[in-house]
Amino acid sequence: MGRHGQDRERRVGPSALAALDAVGVAVWAALPVLPPQTDVRTSNTGQAMAGRGGRANSGASGKAPEGRIQVDRTGEADASKSGEANSGAELD
Repeated sequence: MGRHGQDRERRVGPSALAALDAVGVAVWAALPVLPPQTDVRTSNTGQAMAGRGGRANSGASGKAPEGRIQVDRTGEADASKSGEANSGAELD
């Protein structure tokens, strides 16, 4: 191989590495961004009483989180007057 062949090899080597690096960055950038997991804890709540057609919640309710949910030592939830009550976890 002559001098020109060696020069070409020196130029192709770094270019090939740069191309591989660019592909790696593109793959990394294409990965989905995952939201952080959210943990929910409800503990030691007081009493909740629902009136007629109302809602009592002494626990946790709402959209389910991506992380863990823990509900303990919740207070009484009273729905004796034609309402709804939750003293644990009621998730959508």
